Amino acid sequence: MGVGLLRLMSDINYNSGLKEEDYSKPELLDWKNFTKELQQQFINSFSEKVTGSTFGELNGFTLYENYKVIIVHPFWNVSTNQPEENIL
Repeated sequence: MGVGLLRLMSDINYNSGLKEEDYSKPELLDWKNFTKELQQQFINSFSEKVTGSTFGELNGFTLYENYKVIIVHPFWNVSTNQPEENIL
């Protein structure tokens, strides 16, 4: 994550995984597999009320058939104060 933070501070165009080309960077090479593992761990812990879900290419899960959850990178802005180009 340290390399990603340095890249984020030095490259204004770097979006830390919000663009497909970001996944070629060393700090994100395994991100999608990592989120798949997190998804499975969550399902194993709460299997009765949780199902695995994907949202585009992003992994997540659905709780109680109603609540959709996307596993996000810590650098992604998920607040309501999004820039005009709202990726999430």
